[in-house]
Amino acid sequence: MTDYIGVMRIPTRWVSCSALALSLAGCNVPVFVDENRPLEALLPAGTMPGGDVMFSDSDLFVLPIRKPTSKEAQALVDEQTKLGLPMPVPWVAARDVDIEILWTMKNLESSPIGTRLMMNGGNEFGDYDKALYNDPAAAAADQPKLPDIMGTGALVTLEAGATRSGLFREDQLREAGLDLEVITRYPPANGGANTPFIVLERNSTASSIGLDGIPKGDITPAMVRLAILFQSTGHAVLDYSVRVREKGTPGDKLAQKIAPDLYVSTAAVLAPAVTP
Repeated sequence: MTDYIGVMRIPTRWVSCSALALSLAGCNVPVFVDENRPLEALLPAGTMPGGDVMFSDSDLFVLPIRKPTSKEAQALVDEQTKLGLPMPVPWVAARDVDIEILWTMKNLESSPIGTRLMMNGGNEFGDYDKALYNDPAAAAADQPKLPDIMGTGALVTLEAGATRSGLFREDQLREAGLDLEVITRYPPANGGANTPFIVLERNSTASSIGLDGIPKGDITPAMVRLAILFQSTGHAVLDYSVRVREKGTPGDKLAQKIAPDLYVSTAAVLAPAVTP
């Protein structure tokens, strides 16, 4: 899904619940989970801003999810059997959470610069790894330009000292979860290396092309591994916050970021169940 992010100003009343608040009944949904750190695109000394060269910073944000109990894990196995699914039912599914990402980028230069924001990532079963879709026989310059899960290849101009805010919406994250289900577990029979193009450049509300590999009754995993890439032609920073609404009891699956032994892997790259 390659729709560009809608621009908006983030209300100052949107603040994160504290770590302690997650355990309190009075902490209202939604919960805001802070970024790991700001992303900063910084030019080497002596480089003039606003040129053709992009400088990057990236981060992997993993939603803090508690591990299921043995009883809960068995319930997932039982549900998989009942539904006749060939692959496991996810512990954190789209039916459990709605996720939204709020971001703000700021130009720290005294002249205009170009910026670009993209996001990839994965679910609890694996990532969309672009490297898996490269042509081993082709030179680097001839590799296919694979689509991102979210964002755009187009530059967004920021004037000197300007700030721009926006978000990745809940519906976009739900669509991303479905795209990831195709890419990581149930690709179309003849998709192969073209699978990202088939699903990421279409919206499932308008076209079901590429979804034929998903079995009836499948439970879509939530996108819980968020690989954020920020690029700029000058010195700029990006701050973001992840907004989570649990559809069941607040705090049912969402844990504190500092909690030990969380469920979702924090590996830099998580290999998908199915590769092209």
